Amino acid sequence: SMVDPDWEIGEDLRSGPLRDMLNPEKFGLPAHMDDYRELTSDQGNGGVHIFLA
Repeated sequence: SMVDPDWEIGEDLRSGPLRDMLNPEKFGLPAHMDDYRELTSDQGNGGVHIFLA
């Protein structure tokens, strides 16, 4: 059984959770692969850091 049944990643961080896997859009992150964006290397290193800014 799960000790902590919530879906938040990093919930115990001082700054708060990094991501909510049940509701990804809660923190401004894409909810689905349909939201994937192909970027060039000068646009956020090919998309690696686009959602961390």
